[in-house]
Amino acid sequence: MNRRGAFASALACAVAVTSLAGCGDSGLTSAELFGYQTVPESNQITVVYGARPGDKPGTAEVLEQGPAHVKVRVRYERSNQPQDDMLLRKQAVATLLAPLGERKVLNEAGVEIPRQ
Repeated sequence: MNRRGAFASALACAVAVTSLAGCGDSGLTSAELFGYQTVPESNQITVVYGARPGDKPGTAEVLEQGPAHVKVRVRYERSNQPQDDMLLRKQAVATLLAPLGERKVLNEAGVEIPRQ
């Protein structure tokens, strides 16, 4: 195989791996989650997350709901404009099938996040 063919082959593999890994998932970033807030009888949960000042607002997603826990994530589009890397606390709301009750809230990695 010549150098051009080898390069094309390597590029195709890189594109395939990126697609399979979800790295090219429409430019969205999973946010660092700081905590959550909820009202006892409400099906809504407000997730507190970190993003830079110019980043677009995040969307909270409920990934899993069970009798013992709820797994959530917030994804947002990062700004491509120069800005400080300081994270601001922002909020995004998701709707659960039932009020949270005593269930734990976990991030997408399965780590518990605190009530705030």
